[in-house]
Amino acid sequence: MSSASVVGTAISLVLLTVLAYLLIGIVFTTSETVSSVQSQQVNALEDRLMTSISIVNASIADCGGGYTVMYAEVENTGKTTLSDFKDWDVIVKVASPLLQPEPKVCIFDNVYADNRWSYVITPDILSPGQLNPGEVMNMTVRIADIDESPSSTRMIHITTPNGVSASAYVKAQ
Repeated sequence: MSSASVVGTAISLVLLTVLAYLLIGIVFTTSETVSSVQSQQVNALEDRLMTSISIVNASIADCGGGYTVMYAEVENTGKTTLSDFKDWDVIVKVASPLLQPEPKVCIFDNVYADNRWSYVITPDILSPGQLNPGEVMNMTVRIADIDESPSSTRMIHITTPNGVSASAYVKAQ
């Protein structure tokens, strides 16, 4: 009988040791995951703090036929290189107290169609296809007419994927 209790005690100790190793492994894995997420969050915040854009010039060309083309020069005034243009948000709205149409959300696409935008970066020598600090992006935004009067003031609002934005009011000439 005493040998059975010794074997039972040995098995219990082995099981407790395995359980302790499992719990320690879970604690280490959890702390490593939390540390990694915190590091990513700090990097994203640092990236956002170093990102800045400004709309240095904007104009409207009334093309008739139910659409309007806006041109905007967006300068990277921050210290980070910007890309992922398909993830940028471009919104155009009429700034009129009487007329409140829905804002037009434009998507990035090089196809010349309504509610689409495209870009050209000049000069684009360093890192082609990316907006480096100091470079200017020439945006062309084609929107379905949102106001009957081409002389109405419109607002363009541009937001990068990390949440930094710029906006400008534009009045047709």
